[in-house]
Amino acid sequence: EKAARLGHCGAQYNLGVYFYENGDLERALFWLRRAAAQGDTAALVNIAYIRMGQSVTRDEDEEIVKSLWLAADRRHPDAIYLLDEILKTPRFGIIAEDVTMGVHRALGRDLAKVSMLHAEILKNFSFPSPSSSTTTPTKTKP
Repeated sequence: EKAARLGHCGAQYNLGVYFYENGDLERALFWLRRAAAQGDTAALVNIAYIRMGQSVTRDEDEEIVKSLWLAADRRHPDAIYLLDEILKTPRFGIIAEDVTMGVHRALGRDLAKVSMLHAEILKNFSFPSPSSSTTTPTKTKP
């Protein structure tokens, strides 16, 4: 925990996973968000995964979609799979366009290229089946 408090990204991620595995979702999200803020793509995916089981408000749903979009933009296969799946559902489909545009504005992208990026991501990856996808938080190897 000392390394995580000192800002070590891998320690923050692993601590988040530890708290997730032990049922403390608030502390898990705290540490995973810190790791994600330092660019940890797996932390983004795990935040979305945890939040999918918790979210009840539009803001919480937006956090899920934003996390997955950022991770998918970094070509994380689990994020691409989850994003593709949730955007097909009415619950997330309603906010998808707003979130997508907001994420791409934040990344400084030309909004006309947003759909091209999504198409490119989908074209270049084969999706694992849900049973073989590693969408649950797992520790990194030491």
